[in-house]
Amino acid sequence: LRDFDLAAASLSLENDYWYLPAILARGGLAPLGADRDENDPPVLAGGVAVWANPWPVMPFVDLILAGEAEAQWPELISAWDAIRCSPLPKPDLLRLLSPKTPGTLHPGDSAEPPASPGRGFGLFFESGQNGPQVMPRVRPAALAWPPPEDLLPPVSPILSSKAEFADTRLVEISRGCPYGCRFCLAGFIFRPHRPWPMDKIMAALGSPEAVGEKVGLVSPAAADHPQLAEMLDLLFEQKRVVTLSSLRLSALTPALAEKLAAGRLLGAAVAPEGGRQRLRDRLDQ
Repeated sequence: LRDFDLAAASLSLENDYWYLPAILARGGLAPLGADRDENDPPVLAGGVAVWANPWPVMPFVDLILAGEAEAQWPELISAWDAIRCSPLPKPDLLRLLSPKTPGTLHPGDSAEPPASPGRGFGLFFESGQNGPQVMPRVRPAALAWPPPEDLLPPVSPILSSKAEFADTRLVEISRGCPYGCRFCLAGFIFRPHRPWPMDKIMAALGSPEAVGEKVGLVSPAAADHPQLAEMLDLLFEQKRVVTLSSLRLSALTPALAEKLAAGRLLGAAVAPEGGRQRLRDRLDQ
């Protein structure tokens, strides 16, 4: 990792926090930011888990990214290219980089609480010589919608039989969820619900590399994509095997079940939001 200009990690789940120090150590970098020197690349961390609660990873990273990557990386790379050859110490470079990139937080900064907190990235406390200090509030970066013409949905760049979803080409078909259940993080931080257009999804997948190629349609609310039926028909015509992320119980209609069965889907995770309708109604409010 020391051979790169930047080292970045996307952490989707809280359990991923444990892997970050190990990956840094195996890549030749000291896990703790305080133990790294000027010749080491800055370590960045983003992803859903970090966006929701960055505090556990702050000792290990140099810059936190809150928000959607498509709204951050172009600005971040442009700003880094402009300052990376500067003779300034790395902490000063990071302080220059942070305000030029939407949704970033430099763990070394501290500030007094804002007079009007409002909504956004939460307040984080750390111990200082003069008592607890408050990290600045940061508004997460959000991808403008409709997306730019040349932007395609995320798709698996690498397939491996050793991966959790073995040899499955995963593609995001929509971002966010229209329901906003109280227990679901994605339903809140990725608002509003934004289905990718079907033509962009198919362009991201490209032509099948083999008959029976497996495709995974990823979304917190896959059955709520307005073009799901057409998309499944097209994927089945291409002789692809399709799997879906979990479905709401109310979304699994007989027509959808028959279509999935016809496409050789062997199983699907169905998620009832509660044992009784009264509880489901409360969670959806």
